Formats: sequence, structure tokens, C-alpha cells
Amino acid sequence: MGEIIFRRMREEDLEDILAIERASFPSPWTRRAFIEILCSASTRNFVLERGGRCVGYLVAYVVSPEAHIANIAIDPRFRRRGLGAFLLSCSIEEMKKESVREFYLEVREGNLEARNLYSRLGFTVLGRRKRYYRDTGEDALVMGLLVDGGR
Repeated sequence: MGEIIFRRMREEDLEDILAIERASFPSPWTRRAFIEILCSASTRNFVLERGGRCVGYLVAYVVSPEAHIANIAIDPRFRRRGLGAFLLSCSIEEMKKESVREFYLEVREGNLEARNLYSRLGFTVLGRRKRYYRDTGEDALVMGLLVDGGR
């Protein structure tokens, strides 16, 4: 598959990120949304790079000791190769360096592949947000992970 590099997101990554975003979600984030998160001191934004192109990304809002994983996606051409787990694990390790110990996210109830990934990495279901996704009215499951001395 070639060497995969984990690193911080940069503005020059946006074209690749937007293409992955549009291919991954029914209501994709806009360029403006990504520019805003890149400029925010409260976000941690990571990518996986292969051959000079982004093949995945993660966006998290951090208020230590908590992080809310707001967006994660892998290019459809590179899915089912363990990259989602690699990206999430590397991102968690980076945020742990900043004393983040609690990680939360929402996932579509029907997204079994993502739910299974999060469960394999130790996330558990904490609750449900009814009709959370406006585009489909689908519920979101709130999942969380506590690490190294989290509550």
C-alpha cells in the first residue's frame, strides 16, 4: 500500500480532505468549516498521508482533559485496511500528550462498521441522541473512551 504518514492537518490538505468528506457523508462539512477548525486553538486536526496525498483525517475539539472527536473519515479507496483504527489510535496518543484522558464521539446508529471500529478500540456506548442527524433523522449513539486515569 505504500508508506502511511500520520501528521497534523495543513491548509494545503483541504482539496484532498474535501473530496474524502464529500465521498463519505450525506451532509459534508464545507471548505469554510475546515478553514475555521484549522484556525482554532481548541481543535486538534490530523491526517494520514500516502504518496503526498491525504487518505484520511480526524478533527477533534479539545478542552483538556476531554476531547470530542467531531469528524473522521478515510478515503473510500483505502478503507478496510486498518487505516481508520491507525488514525484514531495515533490521534488519541497525540492528544494524551496534552493530558487528554476522555474521548467522546457521536456515530450514526446504522453505521455498524464505524461502531465496530470504535468498540474494538475500547469505546463504549454512553447514550443516544434522538434524531441527531438532520439529513436523515437518524439517532446518534454517544460513545466514550477513558484512558490512563480518566474518570
